[in-house]
Amino acid sequence: RTGKIVAVVLSALAFAWLHSSVYAPGTGLNLRLAIFYTLAGGYFGVLFLTRGFGIAVGAHLCYDLLVLVVMPGIQDQS
Repeated sequence: RTGKIVAVVLSALAFAWLHSSVYAPGTGLNLRLAIFYTLAGGYFGVLFLTRGFGIAVGAHLCYDLLVLVVMPGIQDQS
């Protein structure tokens, strides 16, 4: 159990760290995005442990499609 908790926490931190928008040279750390990506990474880590790799990847894919495809299309129409 402890190993799973440590794995989720470390993978959540790595997930946030690997998203380049969290830290930008000249502007520094975007704390709001860092917290968001860390929580999202924790969610995906728990999802992976409980449901498996495919479900975690599918959830990330659905989020990416929503943010990168659907929402910009809605904003362009208004």
